[in-house]
Amino acid sequence: MKVLYISHDGITDHIGKSQVAPYLLGLAAKRYQITVLSNEKNLTSDEIKEYKTLFNDSGIEWYINSYSNKIPILSPLLTSFRQYLLAKKVCTNSKFNMIHSRCYISTIIGYFLKRYLGNIKLLFDLRDFWIDTRIETRKLGFLYRFLKIIEGNIFRNSDYFICLTEKAKKRIITMCKDFNCSSEVKVIPCCADLTLFDFNNVNEKEIDLLRKKEGLENRFVLSYLGSLGSDYLLKEMVETFKILKSIREESKFLFISNNGEKQVIREFENQSLSKDDLIFRTLKRRDVPKYLKLVDLSLIYIRSSQSKVGCSPTKLAELLGMGVPVIANSGVGDLDEILSMEANNSSCLKSFKLKDIEDSLSKFLDKRIDKTRIRDFALKNFSLEVGINRYQEVYKTLSLD
Repeated sequence: MKVLYISHDGITDHIGKSQVAPYLLGLAAKRYQITVLSNEKNLTSDEIKEYKTLFNDSGIEWYINSYSNKIPILSPLLTSFRQYLLAKKVCTNSKFNMIHSRCYISTIIGYFLKRYLGNIKLLFDLRDFWIDTRIETRKLGFLYRFLKIIEGNIFRNSDYFICLTEKAKKRIITMCKDFNCSSEVKVIPCCADLTLFDFNNVNEKEIDLLRKKEGLENRFVLSYLGSLGSDYLLKEMVETFKILKSIREESKFLFISNNGEKQVIREFENQSLSKDDLIFRTLKRRDVPKYLKLVDLSLIYIRSSQSKVGCSPTKLAELLGMGVPVIANSGVGDLDEILSMEANNSSCLKSFKLKDIEDSLSKFLDKRIDKTRIRDFALKNFSLEVGINRYQEVYKTLSLD
């Protein structure tokens, strides 16, 4: 089976390295012939060279389109148009059985390619409900009606859907009824490389030195892992730390992020917290597990909304793989159903009220955390192998149709 995989995100972006490349390499190992089209920000980076070698060794063809967002709206549109022209050129030289498009923008390209090519399957791999997300954040609001027409067309022309959560699956099935189209849907949550995110593989002596270096000896360490932005509730996270600090005075807050340090410092100051209790680190991916080994508890706070029913945080798989318990807020994807003290020593907040936060924190402060049980849960539900096998099931179904 020959697959044309279209990704609006770059392979060398954080999300590409964790949620695109590993699956493609796994599927290539299962003998699927894959050609990848992606938009890359830095065409001369060492990571481009690294992934070219990886893909070549795995038999994956990779076509790179230059990404730009210099001019809002216009630059991304031009990027996508160039990617469409590149895709048409690739399809002229090779015959594919299926287009696998990741996210809405890529699926719009896939839709026009399907109209151009005719007899080809289209797999719509949703990450979120992109159009509704843009309305909620007041981006592209004036294009809403036009985009909803496009959405109907891509739904009717898709042969199969992949989404991240069971809640998203229910919504897709409802939308398919409204659009009068097929509703074949597979749920594949964001998985992680649990050979990398494994507390058993971290050298204890190295961790002792790192703990001493960061001043975390005999400290309770709260953490946040990932990028910061409008969807991530920084104010509420710092408020939670402030409550924790009132219970456990020796606590420290470790941020592992590639952006937002000044924003975090400002929020600490707003809440009259000392910067001495903050550690902010931007790390290479290979170094993240070492720092997570220092962590006692991590927060996943995400803006709750209708569009977030499809949200499956990558950081959840990485944290659970490292045996780190999690507090998340309610109303995001399937987190209410996934997290529990019984299954994985984690929990969802009912609200951000003081008492609810205090009650949730007390569960972790009063209870022995079983890191092995947390990791076992991650292996069963969020390992890279689980994700690859589910993708293969979809590929097999489409190859038989």
